[in-house]
Amino acid sequence: MLRLAFLCALGLASAAPALAQDLASTAVITSHLGHAGPQFAPGMRPSTLGWGADDRPYPDRFVVNPRDLAEMAWIPPGEFLMGTSPERRDPAHPEWYADEGPVHPVRITQGFWMYRHEVTNEQFRRFRPEHNSGEFRGLSVNADKMPAASLDWAAAKAYCDWAGVRLPTEAEWEYACRAGRNDRFTWGNNEQIAGRYANVSDRTARAKWGDFLAFDTDDGIAVSAAVGMFPPNAWGIFDMLGNVWEWCADWYAADYYSRSPVEDPPGPETGQARVLRGGSWFSDPVTTRCTDRFSYFPEDTCPGRGFRACARP
Repeated sequence: MLRLAFLCALGLASAAPALAQDLASTAVITSHLGHAGPQFAPGMRPSTLGWGADDRPYPDRFVVNPRDLAEMAWIPPGEFLMGTSPERRDPAHPEWYADEGPVHPVRITQGFWMYRHEVTNEQFRRFRPEHNSGEFRGLSVNADKMPAASLDWAAAKAYCDWAGVRLPTEAEWEYACRAGRNDRFTWGNNEQIAGRYANVSDRTARAKWGDFLAFDTDDGIAVSAAVGMFPPNAWGIFDMLGNVWEWCADWYAADYYSRSPVEDPPGPETGQARVLRGGSWFSDPVTTRCTDRFSYFPEDTCPGRGFRACARP
């Protein structure tokens, strides 16, 4: 009643029945992780769902893609500074940060939906039943709820096409990973507590493999973890750092930041390598930062590389 009174006061009472009808007709379906949420449809935004304004996140809410039953969180439009500032770089190893500058403003002009979790083996097998993420030194990374891995860029894109979504751009990925913050990691700047927040290379991995560079922390997991085991970031996205590297839509260029447009940078038009972001279960503190950039040949596969997807309203 209060909402209807407010609309009437604005002379918009005629909009109330349409809004109520839209909300009533929104189907609720169960995600691949067993959680109920509104079924995603083109044009759907927080405002059309009755959540509130489109210019803010809703970390505790999600919609469900009916094609693959993925949960999708709302990423609002906004601006941020992309890249690593000089004071955040290790002067003893400038090569680690060579492609992360200059720091430059980026404006994401439209809100979008992003998968809350990396695409899982179970989901990917609905697309390609024969898919097998394989193993690493005798340990399987192929369990249903583990992220789909050992995928080249073309396979990730093909899945997105099938599911009616797309790979995020590198800029969208970093924007969503940072979630309005300017810290090294999604949980802050303390690498000693990484094991509470992400599946990374840690003391368990070092003890098992010996040759791994690692965080001085322990998440107790040697390879991939089931998606969603660790806390989400401030915008409700899980495993943005660690678990598996995530393919982005962009071609990679080391100097792209020096010529990137401010609004919705799409990445270079051509290239030899594609962008990967986020680090993985075998990644150390240098390569598991929100701003770290990695690239590889698009046809290459690895048991530590997967992806998540996103969609415009």
